[in-house]
Amino acid sequence: MATEPIDRWLDALASGLIEPAAEAFASLAAAGGAALVAAVARRGAMHFAEPGATRMVEIQLEADAARDTLFQLADSNAAAFEAFLEILRGSAERDDERTARLVALREALETTIDGQLQTARRAVYLMGLADEVTLAGDANTAADGLSAAAALHAAAVAATADIEINAFAVADPARRGELAETCASLRGRAAALLTTVEDSFHAASKTT
Repeated sequence: MATEPIDRWLDALASGLIEPAAEAFASLAAAGGAALVAAVARRGAMHFAEPGATRMVEIQLEADAARDTLFQLADSNAAAFEAFLEILRGSAERDDERTARLVALREALETTIDGQLQTARRAVYLMGLADEVTLAGDANTAADGLSAAAALHAAAVAATADIEINAFAVADPARRGELAETCASLRGRAAALLTTVEDSFHAASKTT
C-alpha cells in the first residue's frame, strides 16, 4: 500500500478487489490523519517557544512513525485476511483434517482481528495528539487538526465495524462479547475525542 499511487489504490478499492475494504480504508484514513497531525506539529515547532516547540517536534516524529506503521498494518492485515479466506475455501474430509482446518481458521481470524484492533487503537490514540496540536499549535492550522481528527475518527469506525462483522465466525461467545465491548469502547472514545477536537478548533479559531 505504501508504494502504490493513491489513484491506483482507490481504483482497486472501488473495483472490489481489496479485501477487507473497510479495513483498507481505515488504514488509509488513519495514515492521512497521522500525516495531518505531523503537518500541524511541524508548523507549531517553527513558531512556538520552548518547551512548546520541543513538544511539537515529539508529536511530529510520533505521527510520522505512526503513518509508516499504519501502512505496514494495511499490508499485513490484507495478507492475514487472504490467508483466512484461503483456508475457508479449502476442504477437509477426514476428522483430523477438519480439526486442523478449524484451528487454522480460528488462528487466521484472530490474526485478522488483532491487526484491525491495532489500527483502531492507533487511530484513537492519534486523535488525542490531533487535539493537542489543534489546541496548542498554530491557530492558522486548526482546520488541519480538526480534519486529522475527522479522518482518524472515520478510521476507528471503519476498523471496529470490520471487527464486529468478522466476529460472527468467533466460536467462543465470551470472546465475541469481549470484542463487541472493545469496539464499543473504542468508538465511544473516538466520538468523544472528535467532539473535544471540535471544541479545540473553535477555541483556536478565535485567536486568528
